[in-house]
Amino acid sequence: MRRGIEYVFHDLADRKKRLMRVIIGLFILALLFGLIATLKYRSKPPAQHQSHGFVQVAPPPLLNTIKPESKAKRSAAAEKNAKSKVPLVRGKSRKAKRPTSGHLVAAAKPQRKEFRWEHWGAAPYARSLREACEKSSTAIDGMSMPEAVKEHFKKALGDCEGGTIVWLTPNERLEQMWSGPDKGHPKDRIMNGVTVAELPVLKSPHGRPYRKGTVAETAKALEWSYVYEGETYFFDIPLVCFNESWRIGPAPSSLQEKCVELSFDAPVGGEVRWGVGSTEGPLPPSVCNAQRQGNLAWTAWLGECDLCIPALGYIRSILGGSAMVPHKYKYPVIERRQTLRFSTAIWSRVVYICLQYPDGTQSCGVYMRPQDWKGRRHVAISDSLWLKDDGNCPR
Repeated sequence: MRRGIEYVFHDLADRKKRLMRVIIGLFILALLFGLIATLKYRSKPPAQHQSHGFVQVAPPPLLNTIKPESKAKRSAAAEKNAKSKVPLVRGKSRKAKRPTSGHLVAAAKPQRKEFRWEHWGAAPYARSLREACEKSSTAIDGMSMPEAVKEHFKKALGDCEGGTIVWLTPNERLEQMWSGPDKGHPKDRIMNGVTVAELPVLKSPHGRPYRKGTVAETAKALEWSYVYEGETYFFDIPLVCFNESWRIGPAPSSLQEKCVELSFDAPVGGEVRWGVGSTEGPLPPSVCNAQRQGNLAWTAWLGECDLCIPALGYIRSILGGSAMVPHKYKYPVIERRQTLRFSTAIWSRVVYICLQYPDGTQSCGVYMRPQDWKGRRHVAISDSLWLKDDGNCPR
């Protein structure tokens, strides 16, 4: 009996020892697997390290703008950075610190802000049209138009003459507009991407109400245009505030189809006197009514001359005794080639032109009669038609 009991105890002790060996072996295997996993984890790049609730992302490559460091300094810095690594933890990610060394990170390009021009006259760029023309050279230099277009508009606005009356309609987009000082801006500034706001008109001048959204205000402006490399550039001076602006638009394809041109050469330094005889009154308003010298921009007819005396008797001999001269102009010549532009209403009227030379002498008039047009939209006056005034010109 005693031997049996001792045998049982020895057997239990042996089993206990074998169990402990198994446990110790499993523990050693677990340690080995943990060590292998740790080595693999550390061998991966930082961008691949992940844990629950946290992702460590490698910073973007930085542009080094300082001088290269020596190999010893780089090794010391690398060792210091390795010691200061932050272990991965669960929970919220830490904010990355901004680099404080001589590295630069390119910032995102800000988007260009768009403006709606709705407070008309609140921050005027000039107090008068004359002041706006005096500031136009500086204003144009600050704009982003091509240099050739800038030079053209500088010349066109230099004497503050010409320009065509237009209306800036709601939702029309201007590339840039100058604005004067206001509460938030102590100096003149230029705004990019300006859209003309829709300012509703709720009542007629007589107090009659309009349906909402059916009538809106428009801004009156003086406009110059120039065609360059297939695009038409428009320079506008709104008369409500003189905030100089520009825009790009297609050349009106229908304009040349409807207009009639009369061109001729004149002596630079002299003057041109011209007018329109009619039995039907003044020519009707039209975008065609304009003139240009050389390749300069089209402008409104220049130099209205009430004191000029035309050959009314000769004009009446062509049109009849009731003919009058409602249009009379006189302007200085700065380019040899001259072009006068009209609507087709000119075909029923007489155009007369006289040249005054730099020495003070003048020519007889050249007359374009209704029957001379013959439906043509462009007529050039030959130099041979200009005769010196010897006292025998038609009166």
